[in-house]
Amino acid sequence: MKKRNTFISFLPIFSYIIGPILSFAILPIITNALDPSEYGIYNYYISIINYIVLITLMPGINSYILRYLNRNFPEYKKDKEAIFKFILYSTLFYIVCLLFFMYIYKDFLFLYIATVYYFVNMTSYYKSFLNVNGNKFVFSVLTMLNVLSQYIFVFIAYIYLDLNTMHLLLGSLVFSILVVVIIVVKLINNNNSNFNFMIRKTDSPDYRKVIKFIVPSIGIALAGLILSSGDRIIIKNLLDRGDYYVGIYAINYTLYAQIVDVIIAVFYLYIPSYLYVKYEEYGINEYLEKLKIIIETYLLVTTFIITVAIFNYDKINYLLFNSSYNVSTKISVYIVVGQFYFGLYRMVSNYYLVKNRIKIVMYLLGLIGFMNILMNLYFVPIYGYVSAAMTTLFCYVFLFIVIYYLVTKETKKHLISMSYWLMLCLPILFLSLSPKTGEYTDKFHVFLDLIKNTLIIFGIYSFVFWKKIKRIFQSIKINL
Repeated sequence: MKKRNTFISFLPIFSYIIGPILSFAILPIITNALDPSEYGIYNYYISIINYIVLITLMPGINSYILRYLNRNFPEYKKDKEAIFKFILYSTLFYIVCLLFFMYIYKDFLFLYIATVYYFVNMTSYYKSFLNVNGNKFVFSVLTMLNVLSQYIFVFIAYIYLDLNTMHLLLGSLVFSILVVVIIVVKLINNNNSNFNFMIRKTDSPDYRKVIKFIVPSIGIALAGLILSSGDRIIIKNLLDRGDYYVGIYAINYTLYAQIVDVIIAVFYLYIPSYLYVKYEEYGINEYLEKLKIIIETYLLVTTFIITVAIFNYDKINYLLFNSSYNVSTKISVYIVVGQFYFGLYRMVSNYYLVKNRIKIVMYLLGLIGFMNILMNLYFVPIYGYVSAAMTTLFCYVFLFIVIYYLVTKETKKHLISMSYWLMLCLPILFLSLSPKTGEYTDKFHVFLDLIKNTLIIFGIYSFVFWKKIKRIFQSIKINL
């Protein structure tokens, strides 16, 4: 029984890790089959569609599910009914927005990607519900099946068809539609009252509560989207051969942002079902204590991975990218370090989410997003697409510093011990030490060099930080 519980506890981690592993494995196929301009317009459309998703409130709905739709919470039934109605309104608004933008772009690829994103979001709602209610097994299985279906379709298309951008999301579309259909049929068969709100008027749900939570969440998501994808829109429209440079920029983000994002996602798996519950049951001090453990564990894991990426980015690019995507810049380093600090910001700012005071985060992110736009509008036309990664890195570092100061000032508690500040600063210190891009001709020898460098870094890192590694594992064992 204990072994089974341990297996289920770590299954979500595996389900998230398998995605990046397959993504990294499929990158050589993508870069060989698609030229940068084709991949660039695909990512440009995704950036635009993300804004449509945002203004139709979908990310805010997902955040509300993660925060409040726990069956054990007293307002669960009212919250569920309100969220059902918001999903209906969001769908109708999404269709209207989609028709408007289709009139502008007149490209079937745009409509196709937008359809995929809608069904993926619907599936995400269900997965979030499973996550917040601690159903790790089904959550993990759905996550793995989604990933496997996506990349299996890409592999099949590469072998038997002429791979194009539409194939990249075909697996996700088929899987998400299937999940949504099964959920709807199950709800109808098991409990018709799930849909009674569509035909009857009720005053029981607290819609003001939902709106009060969702609107700031959308503001936060908008600012975050500007920081993460606004630069691609600027690159596309301000540079000659904008599609090409967006393709180069996007492929680096696909690899290096995902390296950090998957780590953040693994930690976030346990925040809704663990930390929020701690806050509801024991109060803010218990929550802060557990959040500190999570942040310092994140630092311990991520700093090592970032160090490996910084000193081996040219080898990684050579192994995974086609030559048309390999450029003599350090854009990879700027991206991976920027994501490291953005991950820290997300964890520290979670304090305001659990306290239901996310307007502070919304205003701060809005300010940083606006600053990032101004910097990109100035620097990108002068210095090119690489400057977009540099300005984003600067904004992420500044964002983390400000949010950490605000939380520390309010709580009178440090979420990062002084002994961890060396880990915190290492990525910035290593930026100037990262090697220039090398010229390679033999992938096998480059792979061996990558393994050798990783083992050396691991040995040094383990020696320097062994006491912290041991202490973190002891804390996790005691508190979990």
